[in-house]
Amino acid sequence: MSAARCLRKVGAMLTIGWLLAGGRSALAVDLMDAWHAARQNDLDYIAARASQQAMATHREQAVAMWRPTVTVAGAAGAANAYSTTRGAQFSAPGFGTSRNVEFKTSINSGLLGRATLSANLALFNRERDARGRQLELSAETGDLQWQQAQQAAMVNTAQRYFDVLIGGESLRVLRQQRIAVERAHMEIKDRFRLGDVPVTDIHEAAARAEAIAAQILALETELQLKQSAFTDATGLPAIALAQLRSSQAAVFDAKALDYWLAEALANNPQLRMQGAAVEVARQEVVKTSAAYTPSVDLIAQFAYEDVSGSGDFGSATNTARNGLIGVQVAFPIYTGGMRSARREEALRGIDKARSLAERAGQL
Repeated sequence: MSAARCLRKVGAMLTIGWLLAGGRSALAVDLMDAWHAARQNDLDYIAARASQQAMATHREQAVAMWRPTVTVAGAAGAANAYSTTRGAQFSAPGFGTSRNVEFKTSINSGLLGRATLSANLALFNRERDARGRQLELSAETGDLQWQQAQQAAMVNTAQRYFDVLIGGESLRVLRQQRIAVERAHMEIKDRFRLGDVPVTDIHEAAARAEAIAAQILALETELQLKQSAFTDATGLPAIALAQLRSSQAAVFDAKALDYWLAEALANNPQLRMQGAAVEVARQEVVKTSAAYTPSVDLIAQFAYEDVSGSGDFGSATNTARNGLIGVQVAFPIYTGGMRSARREEALRGIDKARSLAERAGQL
């Protein structure tokens, strides 16, 4: 970041800080009141706050990724079923034992009922680790964007506030100048009647008076626009602001340029957001690389299915129940080149993020 731009930013923030702290007694209308009103009425500020609150939920999302998920599913409808079992052994009291028995069932357009309860808990998943880190970085970025929006809203509120005050003061001074110019114009007219000045002096004085009148008209229009901008941002009437009065600012504790540069580099929200963007890009590479590693999940499932109706062999009912609990291991083998392409894209994303971060540091 250039020294000139750094000092301008630091100077602006110090000015705002003084105005909000020690300078409030110098004004009939408190600047802090204007700032509080802007926080309730400035649409950009309100939108930035809503965005920060939305992105703050990413932290909870990152934690929720490692909590178990439970799913219940059900289905009902019409179904056909046909089953054949050969080579079975059958035994019953009074019938003895029979081998190579064949069982057949058939249901045509029967009634189907199905219910499934399943739970899944991730035990090891590098890709999920990277995604969780990206969500945390996203929440941090939202906080930094909110901090930047607060600073921008503070500066804008102060600028609108003093635009109105300075505009009103400029208009007051210009009106006083018009009175002096008109008085001088009348004196030149009197001197011309006495033959003391040429007629050109009268024309020059009249031109000055007309120029002052035009400037006043332009300044009145400009002041109305500034008052409207202030009212739109704060909801306060701009006419309530008093004229500026002289005041003595607090003594500024000047420090070396290197100190302010270090402060800007360490605490500038824009630079910190760019640094977070670089880390997000790195996690994207980790996530794509993790697609080559296995994942381990603890799973539990219970399923029930019932099909009832009539078929080729008369009435029949097929009922199935099953449940399981155990560990599932999945290992990706081939994705058609998608993983390597995404990894290459992620690597180029790191280069882009680094370049943008270095560029932000130069501004």
